[in-house]
Amino acid sequence: MRPVVKILLVLAALTVSGLLLYWVKCQLGVNVIDGFRWEDRIPALEVFQKHIKIVHPKPGEELFTATFENEVALKPWWKAYVLGKGLVGERLSLEGRGGSKALEMANLSELFWVKEYDHWVGVKPGEVFAYQGYCRFPAGATEKRRAFMGIALHDAARKPVKWNAAESTVTAAGGADWQELSGRLVVPEGVALIRFRISGDQQGPILFDDIRLWREK
Repeated sequence: MRPVVKILLVLAALTVSGLLLYWVKCQLGVNVIDGFRWEDRIPALEVFQKHIKIVHPKPGEELFTATFENEVALKPWWKAYVLGKGLVGERLSLEGRGGSKALEMANLSELFWVKEYDHWVGVKPGEVFAYQGYCRFPAGATEKRRAFMGIALHDAARKPVKWNAAESTVTAAGGADWQELSGRLVVPEGVALIRFRISGDQQGPILFDDIRLWREK
């Protein structure tokens, strides 16, 4: 076999292996580099993304349930965005609902932060989606803080139409019991993609647990 042919076969094998690994990464929702997407540079790679498989989900289909029981549960979530590095921390807490684990977001500033579920959902106008989740403000802080859940709306080119649709807000001081946040979205005209998000503002920790998003009808 000629050396050139051998080199081409090796390159082909490496390419196939690389694409297979990339597909596995996409199905697991793993973010190797936060905020970076190869698909923005090579659009053809969109076919590997898991979100392609949940375009126009069926009525009653649950898109995700986040119980935060282990580190793997954090993989489909982007790291929190805030204007300033190191201003918001995130970790798994042992103070979840019913003795389980929960996601703890600790804001070290007075700035607004956002954390999004990584998977895009393809939608059509008129489809109805709903979510439910819980939050709690750990004891220790006396001032009131706010927690939010909502759905970001984007057009087919992923340009934002509205950042927080169907938003639900809870305001409480430290030591409050678990409180439910829920919302319902009827997809408006001009929206082709949605993405779930949690957020908060003001200094101090907030716990999130048992978050669900599903298509209602």
